[in-house]
Amino acid sequence: MARMTVPGGAALRLTQGAGYVLQAMAALARAQGRGPVSLELLARQESIPQSSLPKLMRPLIQAGLVASRPGTRGGVALARPASSVSILEILEAAGDRYSTGHCVLHPQGVNGTGDCAVACVFTRAGNAVRRELGAATLAELAGRLARHHARSRRKA
Repeated sequence: MARMTVPGGAALRLTQGAGYVLQAMAALARAQGRGPVSLELLARQESIPQSSLPKLMRPLIQAGLVASRPGTRGGVALARPASSVSILEILEAAGDRYSTGHCVLHPQGVNGTGDCAVACVFTRAGNAVRRELGAATLAELAGRLARHHARSRRKA
C-alpha cells in the first residue's frame, strides 16, 4: 500500500499500483513538452517494475490521459496539460474507486433492513475525499514531488 499524507497528518492509503500510476504520471508531467518517454526509461527513473508499466498505462491511455506513440522513438506522454488533469481522474482511470455503499458495522444492515447507523458519516467522508482529489491537479502533485526529491537529495 502506498500512502499519501495530507495536511493535518491524515493519510490516504492507496494500492501499490495506484502509487506507481501517480508516480509515473508525475514523471510524465515533469517531462511534458519534451516528447514521449519510453516505458523502460520511466520504469528505471521512477523505480517502478518495468513489467508492470504497460498494464498500468493501458487504462490511462484508454481514458485519454496518456498518449502512446509506437516505434523506436516512441513512448508515452501526457495527452493533456498536467494542470487540467485531476488526481481523481487518474485514480478512477486506473481502476481505484471509492466505495461507501455498504455498512461497515453490519454487512446486511441493521436487522437486515439495509439501514446503517454510520453510512451517512462514511458517505460524507467519501464525498469529501472525492472533492479534494478532484480539485488536486497532476501539476500540483508533480511540483510537490519535485520539491520533496530536492529536499531528500540535500539531506543525503
